[in-house]
Amino acid sequence: NNHKVSQLNWNAHNTTTLHTMLEWRVIPELSLWLAGWSTVAKRGGVMDDYDWEDENQKGWTSKSHHPRSQLNRANQFDLSVKYWLLSNEDIRIGIVSGYQQTRYRFSAYGGQYNYDNGQNIGTLPDSLLGLSYRQTFKTPYIGLLASYRYQRWEVGGEVKYSAWGRASDVDEHYLTDTTFWASVNKQKFAALSLNAGYYLTDHAKVYFEGTWGATFNQKGRLSYYDREEDMSGSLSRGAGIENTVLMGSVRLRYNF
Repeated sequence: NNHKVSQLNWNAHNTTTLHTMLEWRVIPELSLWLAGWSTVAKRGGVMDDYDWEDENQKGWTSKSHHPRSQLNRANQFDLSVKYWLLSNEDIRIGIVSGYQQTRYRFSAYGGQYNYDNGQNIGTLPDSLLGLSYRQTFKTPYIGLLASYRYQRWEVGGEVKYSAWGRASDVDEHYLTDTTFWASVNKQKFAALSLNAGYYLTDHAKVYFEGTWGATFNQKGRLSYYDREEDMSGSLSRGAGIENTVLMGSVRLRYNF
């Protein structure tokens, strides 16, 4: 009946990533790009789990807080085609079409819980694995890009948009021995990247790039299997997935 039952918020900050990028200029107006990034180590995070078990109560009825959560790994690859509508020594303006896939893996250990409106409060051991979460985003997109160069300095930016994304997740609840699967289609996505750099030589440039990206919440199918009760089921609009990322990077680019 469109009643929200549960929400899990996974957060990770100050995560170190390694980026790579390759461009092949097929013709002056057209280039192929392959880019990607990956985390280089696990990173601590926080997970909060809220439940609304009473349809007549607006606020949450149960909550658990897991400060020993961690981002085990995350990575992305991005394959795109860029066509330059305008390209000279100073200004480049173009359009882009591509496909990117992003994956996240989280775990939550220990934590504190407050269930049944405060009727059941307690703490779990820090070594106890309570939940694990795997999330995948598959996003075809279109966009615009531009750059401007003055002497050895260059600034640029890129905007991406999609209304055709697909997201899926696997949510393991070890304490209740239950697995949830979610699948979402036609998900909207938007991203903005800005960069500024300096040409050390005619072929080498060092630059900083900041990227904000968001995959907006969309409802999709939820399936579950409860191994303790040997029960399974699914709901056509029983799941929702969204994601926001803010990333900054220092890069070195070399043109052959």
